[in-house]
Amino acid sequence: MPGPKTAEPVGFRAIQTTRLYQQIAEQIKAYIRSGGLKAGDRLPSERDMAVMFAVSRPSVREAMIALEGAGLIEVRTGDGTFITDPAGRPGALKGDEPGVLEQFQARRTLEPALAAMAATLIKPAELALLRDAVDRSEGAFNRGDLADASDYTFHVQLAAFSGNRILAELVRELWDLRASESWRVIRNRATTREHRLEVVARRRAILDALQEKDADLARALMQSLLDAAMNRYFGDIREDAR
Repeated sequence: MPGPKTAEPVGFRAIQTTRLYQQIAEQIKAYIRSGGLKAGDRLPSERDMAVMFAVSRPSVREAMIALEGAGLIEVRTGDGTFITDPAGRPGALKGDEPGVLEQFQARRTLEPALAAMAATLIKPAELALLRDAVDRSEGAFNRGDLADASDYTFHVQLAAFSGNRILAELVRELWDLRASESWRVIRNRATTREHRLEVVARRRAILDALQEKDADLARALMQSLLDAAMNRYFGDIREDAR
């Protein structure tokens, strides 16, 4: 005899997890929508909000970046963070994806190690491809194009030349995430022609280390490049636990 029929549940929904920074951003967004915060109001400092939410400053920083990307707040350097006029703005926050700080932390872990690995394996033709990418970047920056795609080419190809396809694919995915609105906001605020030309000089130093097959130097130079970018993008934020 056939066994009992299995009932098909109706109304069940997929279980979703939300990252901590998104929970913070959603609370602030809801408070704005309720009228608790109005256009022109200044938000407390990140340090104070970290205490209010009982979270770390990196989580608050991620939330601020998400809200800025959604057009709900404006960061005025040296003055504070202010609510913008939300009228007519959708204020949409992205789905459950790693925040930009989390993404950059992953790059700082992966790319120096991959630069060291590439130094022991790189071929002259591969080195020439990287030099070409840096040359194109320098030309673009001198013309005022601060969003040149050669950045992507340099870092993604260098990772690929490490010989580890799994880690190289992770780097590519992290760079693909940089197409988001949150990253656009950060780059517009933090990037200048002088900064970009400094990056070119740092990449040329990495190329020299690769040519000399000096793995330790390649690792250290890549780490230094990313540390400088971290400070430029995110300031003096501490990378304590979330």
